Amino acid sequence: MIASRSVKLFHLLIALLVLPACTIGDLDDPTAKAKKITGLRKDGSAEFQTYLDSELANLDALKRAEGLLKEATAVGSNSCPSCFLEHAFYLSVLGHHYRFLREDLEEEAERADSRVEADGLLGEAQDYEDQMMEYFEDSNRDYRVFFRSSRVVDPVWYLRVAVHYQFMEEYDSALRYLDNFETSARSMLTEPQKKEVERLRRQLQDKSYRRIEDPRRGDRQRRRDLERYRPRNRS
Repeated sequence: MIASRSVKLFHLLIALLVLPACTIGDLDDPTAKAKKITGLRKDGSAEFQTYLDSELANLDALKRAEGLLKEATAVGSNSCPSCFLEHAFYLSVLGHHYRFLREDLEEEAERADSRVEADGLLGEAQDYEDQMMEYFEDSNRDYRVFFRSSRVVDPVWYLRVAVHYQFMEEYDSALRYLDNFETSARSMLTEPQKKEVERLRRQLQDKSYRRIEDPRRGDRQRRRDLERYRPRNRS
């Protein structure tokens, strides 16, 4: 079960979500495709609500929501930027779900009665981390599609991508999207919020410097490259 502290953070992420309507462009059959996309997004939203109503326990419902929006991105690949935005969000939620599961297992490992039990829990936690990485990477991909094709970008979406990269330990990319967020949101940020952005920037810069100096960095990067191209079998 996901820890209560994780639930609070998770609902905070969800509360930030604002999804615009989809505009269908010049297609062979725009009316039919618009109807198809609208239906897929409506069904996806219902599945996501089922996930929320289950207090984040119904992972299958979340995966169904993601699958429906993935189909919507295929139908509206050239005409529905908002489909990519919504799909990116569901992928992000999946990534955070597996992150919370990983964190819970790591905490259980610290309380384990034996080394064997701890190693088993940490091995399962590593599998969850691999899932988290995949979902965050896919989410960032769809966010980038949206950024390229949308006229209006809410700054918070840049921040979401930065947070993904932070958990993926790709700190230079996280800093780049944090810059995008700050540039877009500067006029809307309060002084405390500006200080929080600066605190996060210093944290990312510090981790980036330490990553460069870490002799194990090359091994971790090679492992990540191998993981990126392995066949995916999500469950």
